[in-house]
Amino acid sequence: MPDLDLTSAKALFDRAKLHEENYREITGRGLWEIAEKLDNATGEWKYTLQLNRQRLVACKPILGDCANNLNSVLDNVISAMVRAHRPSRNKSPYYPLDLDHQKFCKKMKAMASEIDQPMVDVIIDNHAKHIHDVPHMFAVKKIANTAKHWELLPAIASALAVAVNKPGGKQTISQIPEETFQSADVFEYHRSRNKLPQTSHSIATSLQISGLGDGIQNGPDTSLRCTIRYVEGLLKAAETSTSGR
Repeated sequence: MPDLDLTSAKALFDRAKLHEENYREITGRGLWEIAEKLDNATGEWKYTLQLNRQRLVACKPILGDCANNLNSVLDNVISAMVRAHRPSRNKSPYYPLDLDHQKFCKKMKAMASEIDQPMVDVIIDNHAKHIHDVPHMFAVKKIANTAKHWELLPAIASALAVAVNKPGGKQTISQIPEETFQSADVFEYHRSRNKLPQTSHSIATSLQISGLGDGIQNGPDTSLRCTIRYVEGLLKAAETSTSGR
C-alpha cells in the first residue's frame, strides 16, 4: 500500500486560509467608517457610521473561493485515501458530510472497501472530536455550492450599536435599529451641541449571508473558523495515522 499523499489537499487548505485572511482584511476596519462633522445649519456636531458597500461586494467572491477550497480539501483527502488503498481504481467518492452523526458514521463505514477501515476510523474519530463544528461546515458547503449565484446570496453587514468610550472607563452606547444598513449606507448615531470626547468609538457589528436556508448558520466569520478547525484536524489525523506505518 503506497503512502498517503496529501499534497493536493494541503495545497487547497493553504489556499483556503489565504482567502480567509483576505476576507477578514476586507471586512475588517475598512468596512465601517465613523465621521464627525459640524452641522452649520444647527450648530450641532453630528456623528455618523458609514458602510463601505463596495468592500462588502468585493468580499463575496473571496468568501466563495474560500468555501470552495475548504470543501475541496475534504474530497481530496478521500481521493488520496482511495489512491493509497486501491491505486488501480479511479473512482473517488465525495466526503459524505452529514449533520446526523449516526448517518455520517454509516456512510463512512460503507466506504471501507474504498479507503480501508483504518482510514474510516480516522475520519469518524475526527468528526466526533469536532462535532460542534459540523453545522458551520454545512453553511460553508452551501456557500460553496451557490457561489456562482450571489444574487441569491447577498452579504448583509449590520451594525448593532456604537459605544463611545469616555474617560474613566464609562461608555455611552447608541443603539442602531435592526436592518438599518439593508437600505442605507450611512446612519447618524449621535448629535449634540458639544463634541464627544476624543476617545475611541467601538462598533458592534455582524456579517451574515442570507438565503442559505432554514436552520443553517449564516455568520461566515464563525463558520469559516469552525470549518478550518475541522479540516485542519482531519489533515493532521490522516497524516499521523500513516506516519508510523
